[in-house]
Amino acid sequence: MIRLPPAPRALLLGLGLSVSAGAALAQDPAPAAEDEGPLLPYAPTPPLDALVERGELRGAMEGMGGLRLANEARRANNTLFEDGACRAVLEEGILVPVVNGGGVVPERPVGFVFFGDGTLEVDLKDSADATGFANHMVQHAGRDRGDFEAIAHGEAPYRTRFRRAFFLTADAQIADVLARLDPVGAGTVFSESRVGAGETIAEMVITDKKGQMKARALAVDILPNRLRALSEAGFDPVDFMQYDRAVHDLLGEPWRNLRLVAEFQTDDRYFVADTRKGDLPQDRWLTCLRDGLDHRGVGLASSVLAHGTDTQGGRHLTTFGGQRFRPRPSDGAPVPEPRVLGKYANVKVDVTPKKRMLWVHARVDATLQLQALDDDLRHVLMRVPRDEAIKGSFAITKLAMADGTPLDFMEVGGGRARDPDLGARMESFAGANFASAAFGSLDNAQNSQNMRFEDPKGAPMELLVVLPKAYARGQELELQLSWEADWSSSAFAAIQEQSGALGQSDSNAYLNLGVSTGAKRVLPDLVPDPGGTPWDFDLELGLPPKRIDAALSGETRGERTDDDGWYWQRSRGRDLRGVVVNVGRYSLLEEPAAEGLPAMRVYMQPKDAASAPLFPPELRRILVFLRRFMPLPPMDELDMIQGQAQLKEDLYNLRPPPTPAGMVGFSTIEVGGTTGAASDVRAENPFRTQTDLASDLVRQLWGQSVVPASARDAWMIDAMGETFGMFYVRAAKQAEGFEAFEGRLEYIRASLESPVVTNASGGAIADQDRYLSLTNTSSYLQSRPKVSSDYGFYLFARMLRERVGDQAYFSAIDRFSTRSRGKLVTTEDLQRAFEEASGQDLDPFFSYWVRGGFVPRVELEVVKRPAADGTVTVEGCVVTDVPFGRFDLPIAVWDDKEAARVDEKIEKAEKKGKEAALERKGVGGMVEVVDGYGAFTVEGRPATAVLEADPYGLILSYGRKVKEVAQTRCAARDAARLREAAPQDRPVDGTLDYDREKTPAP
Repeated sequence: MIRLPPAPRALLLGLGLSVSAGAALAQDPAPAAEDEGPLLPYAPTPPLDALVERGELRGAMEGMGGLRLANEARRANNTLFEDGACRAVLEEGILVPVVNGGGVVPERPVGFVFFGDGTLEVDLKDSADATGFANHMVQHAGRDRGDFEAIAHGEAPYRTRFRRAFFLTADAQIADVLARLDPVGAGTVFSESRVGAGETIAEMVITDKKGQMKARALAVDILPNRLRALSEAGFDPVDFMQYDRAVHDLLGEPWRNLRLVAEFQTDDRYFVADTRKGDLPQDRWLTCLRDGLDHRGVGLASSVLAHGTDTQGGRHLTTFGGQRFRPRPSDGAPVPEPRVLGKYANVKVDVTPKKRMLWVHARVDATLQLQALDDDLRHVLMRVPRDEAIKGSFAITKLAMADGTPLDFMEVGGGRARDPDLGARMESFAGANFASAAFGSLDNAQNSQNMRFEDPKGAPMELLVVLPKAYARGQELELQLSWEADWSSSAFAAIQEQSGALGQSDSNAYLNLGVSTGAKRVLPDLVPDPGGTPWDFDLELGLPPKRIDAALSGETRGERTDDDGWYWQRSRGRDLRGVVVNVGRYSLLEEPAAEGLPAMRVYMQPKDAASAPLFPPELRRILVFLRRFMPLPPMDELDMIQGQAQLKEDLYNLRPPPTPAGMVGFSTIEVGGTTGAASDVRAENPFRTQTDLASDLVRQLWGQSVVPASARDAWMIDAMGETFGMFYVRAAKQAEGFEAFEGRLEYIRASLESPVVTNASGGAIADQDRYLSLTNTSSYLQSRPKVSSDYGFYLFARMLRERVGDQAYFSAIDRFSTRSRGKLVTTEDLQRAFEEASGQDLDPFFSYWVRGGFVPRVELEVVKRPAADGTVTVEGCVVTDVPFGRFDLPIAVWDDKEAARVDEKIEKAEKKGKEAALERKGVGGMVEVVDGYGAFTVEGRPATAVLEADPYGLILSYGRKVKEVAQTRCAARDAARLREAAPQDRPVDGTLDYDREKTPAP
């Protein structure tokens, strides 16, 4: 018996495993072909310095990309895999190793394909994750409620069987583990059965000659399919393997910081990619993912998810749970520790207009001063803004040390190392972002068709930069980074008006949406660095003699004109994220700082320049209002930029970009010529300009000083911005503002609870079969930004405020803003702030509404039992379709129908300018609904009593139905539980069960 060497828990593949070379049914593997050589043991990768000295580093990095199956097989015999929340036992079956490498880099196993029998356990320790997964499986996958009750309450893990598995990691220890598994040899018998349609695969005999090919034939079917599915879900295994193996083998990255994918084709369906009934394989795969450096930016060190492609080619991904990173020692944030600190950047940018400002060509030269935060720093990972450039135009022109020594680098996700000429356009084939799209109008009666024409953007780009030597903690280094790109600066829209029985086009309107590049980042972000890298910087921007205008992040420091007529602007900033320039044709209005408020620079499109003087006073009023509720960071200068005009459809389909440093943006809305287009926009918010300015300013202040730790926490910034934008309108516009605030809440509540699907909004309105979790970052809500934004606003502005009360609400925001300045914050931090201010336990609220995003259908069942004094005792039962979780539901018990309509009557009287002398007659209160049921009793009510569930819309619900019944489901459930708990010999005829030892026999 050979014992396995100590291995990390994440790669423990040996519990109960027999590795004896003479074990029964195990023989030496058949000899490999002469031209292939033995797979195991593998040769080590040459050290980094040797590769650099021989000039082979680039070839080595390129050779770490491909994946293929090995020409051998190994036996699984109660082999254990455990990582994060997942624990899988490969009970019996065949493992075919997946190998990686080639050229300068020796091949070695990086995973395996498994087919056979196994058991998977998923332990969702977070209560909100467990509740969300159990709800999904009962509501969407059609599973029995009783099977998931223990899982929802954290009393048991989720268990399922699997027949296929795919495992991938760059950790070199996987090769050692596989080497200790018994090889498949002559005479091995492997029996596999497949459940479904009565089909069974008979025993497969692996022989000396045909066994290897038979095993590979089954594995070949799995490997490309899973690689393709993972790539479509947004994380390409080939790309991450290239990066992970490079940093692990060459740069000494520890195993815990690498990624790991383990996928299992289970007996269960998850109904993520397809909601159709039937035995569909794409919905049976469950994925366990480790992301040691949080490349996905979701704040989870490990996660459990399901993904797939539906019949229309749509890609879907839902995360069921996961584990956050341990709090890092530096500041306690649950994110990976950064390896390098961005200390200072000196940036020079020049732009040249092309084709009458259809686009501009930009050249960026940056000198970056960095500091090592870890010992033996040999590489830097940075994210550069290729996704803001026209597709195919972005090029790295220089990447070197301060002394000019060129650096080797590789694009992460692009699958290629640096091209020798440095001018090559490196473009990833995955994730192309085509911004042009066609949308229909909300005005279906006129049936207009609006289309935005815009250049497609490139894919996001991360660079792995290899340093020429190792740097110790605290040492500083200086890099030179230069790149060039084309930025779109003009966009157009076509509005086609159609009418008539045959839908002929009556007229077309072509609109110039404005000449502006929008905010374009000019500095990279260092990875990992959630929320973007804060930089101290000096920035200089050059514009050609043919005058165009530009706004820069930071405080303006001066301007000059050189001998060639180029105009140069300079700015300086400190500790700012999202350093940008914004180029376009503008009219500029400048106002100096006053009374402790920043100087204002307003950039307006020439056709709207007459409105520019209105904006500085409004921005100052907003700042004065906001500092009543939260401390404001120091700000010397604020730029307000008018961006390209939006189509009305953009409000529903486009996600607003992150707010750039020192800039507030706004856009006009083009509504075309349809009759109800403008009125529909005003119906949602008649003070949209003021709201958007205030919202953007809040995002600016919070986005720079209170930074979400990950994508799952970013909802806070949007919700805070939308909420305080409407708070400002309510305060500034007095009665009209209050009416607009309440009107918008009701508008959004109606759109979320009873969505009307139109051509324009169909892609944005919530599908009621999906949850609206604000922290899931699933593909569902990512593709519906309006739904996510509206849900977050309603929850933050109405539900949470009503839950804790105004005093605690605003106190919590002030306290949270003060103590969180300059820190990374999480949803849990926000919850704790509201709990401290209110003295309430808000875990059920955040679990149900924020983390879960459950919107239930509510039925209120009522039984009225007459009392001796002529009144009735009301027995109520709240039943919801969401099986698990806790929330409070307001219930009103009115004395009669007229009392129930008191608000309606008051509103009608006020519209007529009259006073309504009406009295509210009834009682009300909160009912706690636990796991879909909430019972209550109210005595002494009149026989004419009328009940109403959630009369003032304090929660969101897809339905509020009230009905009188003979027996409520709460009473029936309680009776059933009593019967289940009774002794087996208890009579079932409803008679009293006397003590039989004391009762004489008849």
